[in-house]
Amino acid sequence: MRPWDEYFEAEKPFDVNKYEKSMLARGYAIARTRRNADGFSIGDYSAVLDDGTVWPDQNINMVPELILDEVRLLNNFLKSRLGRKPTRNYWWGHSAGAYTALALNYMIQSNPDINRDADGGETISGFINDDPGGGMFLPILIKDGQDILYRTPESKTQFVKSFSIAHQAYPLVYSNIVPGEMDLRNLPEGFSPVALNNKRKMARLMIEKGINNFRMYEVRGVSHNGGERWEDGKNGDIEILDLSRLMDGVLDLLDNWVEKGIEPPATKSDDPNVGAGAPAINLPETACPLGEYFPFPQFRGVQGAGSTGFANYDGTTLEPLDGQLQFVDMNQNGRRDLRETVTQAWRRMGLLHPDETFSRSRYVACVESTAAKLQKENLITESIARLYLEDARQDPLPAR
Repeated sequence: MRPWDEYFEAEKPFDVNKYEKSMLARGYAIARTRRNADGFSIGDYSAVLDDGTVWPDQNINMVPELILDEVRLLNNFLKSRLGRKPTRNYWWGHSAGAYTALALNYMIQSNPDINRDADGGETISGFINDDPGGGMFLPILIKDGQDILYRTPESKTQFVKSFSIAHQAYPLVYSNIVPGEMDLRNLPEGFSPVALNNKRKMARLMIEKGINNFRMYEVRGVSHNGGERWEDGKNGDIEILDLSRLMDGVLDLLDNWVEKGIEPPATKSDDPNVGAGAPAINLPETACPLGEYFPFPQFRGVQGAGSTGFANYDGTTLEPLDGQLQFVDMNQNGRRDLRETVTQAWRRMGLLHPDETFSRSRYVACVESTAAKLQKENLITESIARLYLEDARQDPLPAR
């Protein structure tokens, strides 16, 4: 997120993104917290490790207790304005805001009161962890050489209902280049410098430990950023599929899970070792593709890892180079060549028979079928399914 002092605009003081619009439309009150510094900018605090190593210039955004106090403050504020506190609070965190949420959930086992208000009520009743930073934190706590986290039936039920939305196209691999980012010399056993590996490891551990209040949904075609700040998901060479349409459905899934005990769909991942082997979520943009989404948009360099660019199937130009000057292998043949037409790409992917040609009607049918499957699992709402179909019927299409 941008630094807090870049948000206010006198002519547009009400700043709200697409995720928040979805929440407001349902009647939620929203309180947004921000880092005290942006990204990897220098922070205000130092951290001293057990061996005496000092990590200077850290940020305070990784302290769950601080956010809990802010939530309680906001509850009191709303009571003063509306006459009553909210019936419950949900925590929606992205990246560091997501692994801070996971840390809080794990801390409840050793300190059950950490998530309790003064009246004994639950402070946070559910979490949406949007692409946890680095795939952290794994549900492991080692004491005397043994993992003691979630080893009793009681401790497993203490885990607060949570979704983890894993952005599959985020190519994060940690290094020791950025001080304090991750200490690769002392990685715990089973931990990986590859973020996607950790997200999948987290899901496997939750299943192995019998944590029934956790779901991980891996989403194809999207890097770390979800495009929620841009109305059409575009900003120069950045083009991101509309993840807000999925998040709109996940919000209802969480509320129905917490309010009514309605179980959401099982964990989904393209890693066959995760869960029951249910594949990652394929939104219409990737299930019925008109091109390829890829990390490192062309003019962003290494800073573009968290965003995506888009290359359409035009049948005439070379496969593009990304921001790292690596070619985007759109047809998965291991060499750079001409882009396919949509017909060629769809035949390769099995969306068309060898003698069929891409057309508007085939595109609409594919989008309609994909949206119907997602709606059946309540991953998207009926209104979002209609939006997908309306777009398919009227959006411009590339040449066949």
